[in-house]
Amino acid sequence: MPFYIGAGTLVLGIVILSTAHGHLQQAERVQAAAVDGPGEPAEPGLELARLDASGTTA
Repeated sequence: MPFYIGAGTLVLGIVILSTAHGHLQQAERVQAAAVDGPGEPAEPGLELARLDASGTTA
């Protein structure tokens, strides 16, 4: 019985790691595609507002 528990745990771990690896690859592809160049936002409208000392946009 302990063999089956250990084998099942090993298979479950392999499945979890392979799924996480696939999600990580997909996230890296999306992140790499979103980079247009230095100083440019990834998408229009995603610029950060610059605030002055009083908290208003500059």
